[in-house]
Amino acid sequence: MRLFTKFWVSIVGVTMAVLLLAISVYAFLLYGAENTATLTMLDEQAATISTMINNDLPPKDIYANMSRFCMAHNAASILFDRVLPENSPSYYVNAALQAELENCADSYSEAVAKGERLELRLPSTPDDPSSSLLLRGVPMPDGRYLMLATHVPTFYGGLLQQARMVGLILLISILLTTLLSSLLARAIVRPLHDIDEASRKIAEGNFDVAIQTHGKDELASVARSINTMSEQLKRSDSFKNEIISNVSHNLKTPIAAILTYTELLQSCDGIDPEQQRQFVDVIDARAHTLEGMVQSMILLSKIQTGASQVKYEVIDLEELCRDTLESFQVLADKKQIALNLHCPDELPDVLSDHEKLSTILSNMISNEVKNSFEGHSVDLTLSREGRSTCVTISDSGEGIHPDDLPHVWERFYKSPHSKISRDEGSGIGMHIVKTLFDLLEYPYDLDSVPGEGTTVTFTIPDLDEIPKPAPIEPL
Repeated sequence: MRLFTKFWVSIVGVTMAVLLLAISVYAFLLYGAENTATLTMLDEQAATISTMINNDLPPKDIYANMSRFCMAHNAASILFDRVLPENSPSYYVNAALQAELENCADSYSEAVAKGERLELRLPSTPDDPSSSLLLRGVPMPDGRYLMLATHVPTFYGGLLQQARMVGLILLISILLTTLLSSLLARAIVRPLHDIDEASRKIAEGNFDVAIQTHGKDELASVARSINTMSEQLKRSDSFKNEIISNVSHNLKTPIAAILTYTELLQSCDGIDPEQQRQFVDVIDARAHTLEGMVQSMILLSKIQTGASQVKYEVIDLEELCRDTLESFQVLADKKQIALNLHCPDELPDVLSDHEKLSTILSNMISNEVKNSFEGHSVDLTLSREGRSTCVTISDSGEGIHPDDLPHVWERFYKSPHSKISRDEGSGIGMHIVKTLFDLLEYPYDLDSVPGEGTTVTFTIPDLDEIPKPAPIEPL
């Protein structure tokens, strides 16, 4: 309601000011036009009488013309004969005008005596400021002097003449501006109310809100921004709850193992050095598992909350693959697994995000090494297919059980059928890979045969130029 009042006062005030100014200008122009028309009329009458005198028309015709003029134009007409003042015919439309003209005789007597042209405007009466008395004196060819008089409206009188029209226009304007103010206030208050209500819910922790948006104005833009913020907060909150639930479950195993073997080391005196080394190796492995899990969750959080932007750059893919394989060489040597890179002689560079592409390769190779049998190999093959570079990573491990295939890319999923890596890893490596595939828009495919191995293939399309950075929607 306060907003409506502000709109109403502003619009009505501006409208009335503009209307009053416009009407004042109109009244002034009308006042000038009426005065000019009256002067023209008096001059034409004086010219008519002068012509009649020049043509020696009978006096009765001249007097009849003077009489008709006075009756037609609410005027007075006096033909002064300065030689024989008593022979000065005079005609008045009414007695009031006659009395008014006689009362101001001192104002024009000198002009009559001297035979000078006269244009004089006198107030009618103090009680009537809406009109004034206009006198027009013209010497005639035969020595006589013609005096014409009539009432003309003043500027104030012109405004009074428009009073009814002004009142009607103002009334219509107030009604229209009231309606317009109501519509504008409603059009603005309703979305503002929705925005305020949504903001209150978000502040209370309820992120499941959506504001209906219409049009493309600033309010609609604000509403869409709040909807986007609400959606991101809802996803972040859901991700947080899921992370807490899954992490609390997945951290139990490595933490329990670390505590168990630590207690064994503390409680056993004179423990065999070989057994002690085995306990330390278990603790070290579980600690690395925890470290990898924490790093993976941090990376996944950045990606899914939209904090990780895609930064394209020119990448030597062969060199990146070779460096990645070398980083897993120690782990591969422990399991006696060979890491092989197959690459054509001439492989063009690719445009991609170096950090994200490196993460994809690292997670996939780590997963392949963990799931490979001892004495086997992991092969990374690069090839060209049209305007794309194809990356294939394959192992000769136990493969994926058919029941596990639909869940391979799920977060924190660990296969209950795996005999090699059941207790290893955090269970989110492949989910991160899929998330990055979707983020980079890389086509991918997984093929696995139980007992023979798994092959993962993804394609890096050629880009003509580095795309401009754009906001990333949370996945």
